This record gives sequence, structure tokens and C-alpha cells, in this order.
Amino acid sequence: MLRTRLTLKPGRPGTKDLLAEYGDRLLCVRYRYDEERHLRYKTAELIIEKTPWTPTHPFAPTDLVDLRIRPQEHALRAAAHLLGARPAPTTHTWRTTYAVARILHLTARATRPASTPRCSNIYR
Repeated sequence: MLRTRLTLKPGRPGTKDLLAEYGDRLLCVRYRYDEERHLRYKTAELIIEKTPWTPTHPFAPTDLVDLRIRPQEHALRAAAHLLGARPAPTTHTWRTTYAVARILHLTARATRPASTPRCSNIYR
């Protein structure tokens, strides 16, 4: 099994020869160790291709999502509640729209609800 012990950014000692060879395409250099064979490997991560990409949002702004907000995050829970989020006790999450998740900068914590309620009006 190979274990990575060191990851270096381009320009650091140990990367200069690869930086000279690959230039801007070099992302990082890793030193990996094989403890069974007692070998050290020097690997390079390179950019092979660049193409334009337009990110897509996984949810529409009106889609219902569940947000993971920890119990000790009192200010965040209060802000979510003010924006209309409601606690979902069975999943320990807060149900709201994706637009609210974007306002709170919590899109990384947004997941699809386990079960969508019959009525999509969560602001009753």
C-alpha cells in the first residue's frame, strides 16, 4: 500500500526539475512510500486538458432542500428560522428552499429531502 507523506506545490524544493519540464501544467508533486517494498515514488499531478465549463446548480431556487445545521450553531439556526426554514425532527435537519440555502451560504450542506411533503408550501 502506498502512503503519501508529502505533497508539494510547484516551486518548492523537490519540484523545480518538474516545474522546468511541465511549467504551468504542474499542479503538485507527491512523495509516496511503499512500506512493503521499501521504495519511494515521486509523482506529479499535471493538467492535461483545459476546456470551458459552465457550472450547473444541483437545485432550482424553489426546490426544497434539507440543511444540516448543528445544534450549537444558534445564530445560524435563528437566521434560517427568520428566512422561513423549519426543523425536520426525524432527520435533524432544517427544511427550506435552495434559495435560502444560497442566502445563508450553506449550499454545501444542502441535500434532497428524504421525503417531500404533500404540500410544498413550507411557509404556513
